[in-house]
Amino acid sequence: MMTASLTTSTGIRLQPARRLSSPNRANRTIVRPLAALMPADYGWVMASVAYTAAVSQWQSIQVMKARKECGVPYPLMYATGEGEAANKFNCTQRGHQNMLETLPLQLAMQLLVGVLYPRGAAIQGAVWATCRIAYMRGYMTGDPKKRNPGAAICFFSFVGLLLTTAVLGVRTALGM
Repeated sequence: MMTASLTTSTGIRLQPARRLSSPNRANRTIVRPLAALMPADYGWVMASVAYTAAVSQWQSIQVMKARKECGVPYPLMYATGEGEAANKFNCTQRGHQNMLETLPLQLAMQLLVGVLYPRGAAIQGAVWATCRIAYMRGYMTGDPKKRNPGAAICFFSFVGLLLTTAVLGVRTALGM
């Protein structure tokens, strides 16, 4: 049986997926072509994305705990009124919301940069997610100023990934 292959502009040779006789292996028909398009170290990018998802889930749990402790009913996003309990809940909620505001951009850039620089993208993603823990822990105290150490690291990690994405985008568009 003759099979045709395709070579991409980056020199990656693509082979058509083989048909598998076993139905429980059908998912490999999809995975093999995708794996052929990814660099060998792209698994680190995926692991970093999974770590980021775990950090986001941890933050969600912190909000749920604070909601219960501070007596803030659903569907309220923030506590109304004043007082230490309301402030603590609002800070916890704000810490998580801040991550959610940049999460889609962070993940998109990380996945894009990871195609050419998988280890660098994975490291930047892991740093960003880890600083989100520091940011949240500081914010959860009820004193917004305590979020600043984590915020600075997150900012520089995000901007670094943004600039890398922009440079790679321009280089790719210009065929460089």
